[in-house]
Amino acid sequence: MTLHYVFVMRITDGKPFATTYIKGMDPDGDTFVQEQTRVGLEVTCKFLEGTGKWKGIKGGGTGKIFTRGRPITPGTIQGCYRMIGTFELPK
Repeated sequence: MTLHYVFVMRITDGKPFATTYIKGMDPDGDTFVQEQTRVGLEVTCKFLEGTGKWKGIKGGGTGKIFTRGRPITPGTIQGCYRMIGTFELPK
């Protein structure tokens, strides 16, 4: 799956706050959009919409950022976090 992230972050008193929108595309070209909210290292997410097999997706979850990597390209951020949650698709 290919993921494209767009986010806006602010840092207040050394603590990051961010809203992120993610568009995921599977090998068949079907997509979903997810919204994530970050406060510090804690992340919550919810699915907003989808196409093809992802049409009507609902659900979300929570997670935590546990490491950051060195930027591959100037102006980018690399990191790793684990999300746990559920999603459901219409039958």
